Amino acid sequence: MLPALLLLAACGDHVGSAGPVVVRDSAGVRIVTSEAPVWREDAAWRLSAEPVLRIGELDGAPEYQFERVVGAVRRADGGIVVADAGLRALRLYDAAGKFLRTVGRKGGGPGEFEELASVHLAPGDSLLAFDWRLRRISVFAPDGSPARSVNLPASIDAVFPLPHLLGRLSDGSLLVGVGHRYRGGPATDGVRHDSTDYLRYSPAGVLLDTVAVVPSGESFVKTGFGRVGFTTAPLLFGKNSVSGLVGDRVVRGHNRAYEIGIYSPEGRLERLIRREQKARPATRADFDALVAANLEELDRGWRDRMEQVYAAMPRVSTMPFYSELLADDAQNLWVRDFSVQHGAGSTWTVFNAGGRMLGVVAMPERFRPTHIGEDHVLGVRRDELGVEYVQMFALEKGERGDR
Repeated sequence: MLPALLLLAACGDHVGSAGPVVVRDSAGVRIVTSEAPVWREDAAWRLSAEPVLRIGELDGAPEYQFERVVGAVRRADGGIVVADAGLRALRLYDAAGKFLRTVGRKGGGPGEFEELASVHLAPGDSLLAFDWRLRRISVFAPDGSPARSVNLPASIDAVFPLPHLLGRLSDGSLLVGVGHRYRGGPATDGVRHDSTDYLRYSPAGVLLDTVAVVPSGESFVKTGFGRVGFTTAPLLFGKNSVSGLVGDRVVRGHNRAYEIGIYSPEGRLERLIRREQKARPATRADFDALVAANLEELDRGWRDRMEQVYAAMPRVSTMPFYSELLADDAQNLWVRDFSVQHGAGSTWTVFNAGGRMLGVVAMPERFRPTHIGEDHVLGVRRDELGVEYVQMFALEKGERGDR
């Protein structure tokens, strides 16, 4: 978020009506607690009933078929860039959804990918594509031609390091999170508390500083798998750290409480966003539904193993509050409400730049937003057959709903 967030909310918190909210300062940290949305009915935001753009075909030209989309962004000229991890490539389309070109392929050379994880917009409509296996950020010119690569040093402080690129800061430095599912030591059955290192790199890939090392989530370890030894998996309904980047500010929260922190690039806590909400109980039916969804796409060997892991996994009594964070182009913060309904439509709570809760926006079934603009929501929809489509909906804002 911009430095202006440190100012009093008078310039940024005007909304359609005054909702219950408490703003106070504590040791230099602004705490904004919302009890109810401030949108009136005529100020609420909603998506158009039908997509205004759709890219993808069940049967047709291969350039309109996707395998595993991990990101999609909309450029300033309206063009769409899709990152497909299955194809290990970026695909470029014009504003009308017409295919332009494919960028990248499987490999380790310049502009190639082993495990494409995400795509990000950079100034001038250039692109950043992150390969977590190669630990490499590939920079592409607006026309898709490779410009340069940034190689990140490997972390040795984990058995399973899980890096992800949060994005680029205004000074050109790069913020990378490295999550650790297991930090070694003797494997024993039980719950482990994982951690994430937030690292800032120069544009050339030189480590500048460690912004923070924080608890990230809970995993469960199950031993007794022969030569493999053990298997680790996220604890279902367990505490998990959710993070993102809004402007030059890191956004991070632990979803066992409805509290989200806004941090400076140096790791200093500047603001806490809280929502008054009671925790929902996690029932046995909820646990079974989440297990079934997680097992659905596994092959037989992994399914058998994970069934043993879930059978031994302890049960958490309450659900997390949220599962994902996403910032829009206006630097509002969208928080996805946690749900166990596989394939159902999601709901997202929107907070403005001052940290106040504006209201809730519903997303269509099987649709995952990846880029939210001033007047559109771009994302990926997977149909009942597992076919993926890139879709864009108009973001309709009611009277005074943009404040």
